[in-house]
Amino acid sequence: MRVRDLKKKSSNRIDTSYLQNLGIQAYGQDNLYPQTLKNIIAASSTASECSDRFADFIEGNGFREVAFSKYVVNRKGDTLDDVHMLLCKDMSELNGIAIHVNYNVFCEIVEMQHVPFENCRLTEEDENGYVAKIAVHPDWSGKKTRKGKALQVKKENIDYIDVFNPQKDVILAQIEAAGGIEYYKGQILWVSMAGKNTYPVGK
Repeated sequence: MRVRDLKKKSSNRIDTSYLQNLGIQAYGQDNLYPQTLKNIIAASSTASECSDRFADFIEGNGFREVAFSKYVVNRKGDTLDDVHMLLCKDMSELNGIAIHVNYNVFCEIVEMQHVPFENCRLTEEDENGYVAKIAVHPDWSGKKTRKGKALQVKKENIDYIDVFNPQKDVILAQIEAAGGIEYYKGQILWVSMAGKNTYPVGK
């Protein structure tokens, strides 16, 4: 049978639309694809076991150099090994990773930390097809609370963080645009196994 003879065409597993009020590309029809996927995995002992085994496989024995793996990379006290383990879990479940980095005034990376992949959304592409920022919210379903109040999904509760670009002139321009180093939110390295600027689907 030839592919062109097949009548039924495949459809995308995720719908992507633009949510103008938030300035982001929706991740699935309700913008909750990764949350739904994680819930499905958690509800199945078989899926959970598969996901955990895959994460263990990706992680392997960690970094070869013990001193390197125990290096503290942020003010919370996370080591490179801790960050690596969390990234492997995201990759096994969601096929993507996100790392946040902070810079000093000399444009040197001074801190890095894991950002849960399900907390990230892409902003809209510009006319050159470039996504300049990653939108980060701790709970896109709007159920998480802070100080007894629900953390609603509104623009004021979302961090819009520049995408990773370690070029000094770019960082300096971003710091200036933020109003100074004290207001600069750093950058996010967002990687999808589905390709550049494309939301991945679960395995």
